[in-house]
Amino acid sequence: MPGLEWILPFTTVLVATVSCLITYRTARISSKTYKSQTQPKIIVYVHADEEREGMLLIRIRNIGHDIAEDITFTTDRPIPCPEEDRADMDNTPLLNGIKALAPGEGRDVIWGYFDELIKATNYVPTDISYQYRHEDEFMVGESCLEIKSFIGSPVGLKPFEKNVVKHLRGIEMTLKQTSTRLAPEKLGNTPRKEQP
Repeated sequence: MPGLEWILPFTTVLVATVSCLITYRTARISSKTYKSQTQPKIIVYVHADEEREGMLLIRIRNIGHDIAEDITFTTDRPIPCPEEDRADMDNTPLLNGIKALAPGEGRDVIWGYFDELIKATNYVPTDISYQYRHEDEFMVGESCLEIKSFIGSPVGLKPFEKNVVKHLRGIEMTLKQTSTRLAPEKLGNTPRKEQP
């Protein structure tokens, strides 16, 4: 058929182009997958301390697969904390940075007790950004430090329970003191002697 000689070369070029695009896309996906499996990944979040009731920690972790170096943090405002803990909070990795974190390694910063942090934060979250280096590449991340999600959790209930126990102990002490002052002898009631 005259005039259709161009179809075969055109089809060959089209198939070769599509094949190149598919190969390029596959190579990019493989490269991204490889990178994600060999890079560090820093995360920052609020965590409840299992050993101290009501205590919240700011946890910094490298959940990636390689070392993260020169980790620095910036916040949208000073990290709120109880005033008596301000000096301690001003001397943490969140302000001083971390030289390096190996895979699985981390730092816990004591933030404070839940009931004290309610007053200090007024439930307003603090945005935190961080930057770290992996070989010659700089990586960034963001997180939010908040305590509102702990309402209704055991951490959120502990201060209330502690106050109830504290007040019950106070009532118990008062009752004991009152009962020793009002001993039966002082009331004119003497115990009956058993008759033989």
